[in-house]
Amino acid sequence: MSDLASQRSVAFSPFVNNIYDTSGLLRFLDEITLIQRSLFRDKGGPISLKARDFTASSILYTFEEVEKAGLEPETDQKQMQFLKELVAFIKKIPVVKISIAFEPTNTFLMKLNSQISATIGKRIILDVVINQYLIGGAVIEYNGKAGKYTLDGPLEEALRKLAHEGF
Repeated sequence: MSDLASQRSVAFSPFVNNIYDTSGLLRFLDEITLIQRSLFRDKGGPISLKARDFTASSILYTFEEVEKAGLEPETDQKQMQFLKELVAFIKKIPVVKISIAFEPTNTFLMKLNSQISATIGKRIILDVVINQYLIGGAVIEYNGKAGKYTLDGPLEEALRKLAHEGF
């Protein structure tokens, strides 16, 4: 990896660490698009300062973190290139589709993302589908493969066994 690519990877990681699922990804991409539009509106300085009037998002804090580390370019043209590279980098993160029976909390999504990322060996984004017909567990799809890790089968088998043996 080149020096610039390595530096970009370090600069992009605070943004990546704040995206857990596809809805967060879409919000992030919308915010970056808004920031790109506002970048040249008669303001100088870092991206967080230029975008402050156009977004109330917590993404500004992430930009400030990157700026304090000296990882954000100074010129308008280089900042625009930085944003384009950031979007391209984020879009390359693998997506894991997971079907579950309930609406997950943010804490649950963060933990699940962390566990699946650790298992796969790289950061992922969850595409969460709510399937009310699932009973306990999840159906996970990644890289063209799917695995069903639910209680549907064992529960149906137990009920059949009870029905044949009587209650």
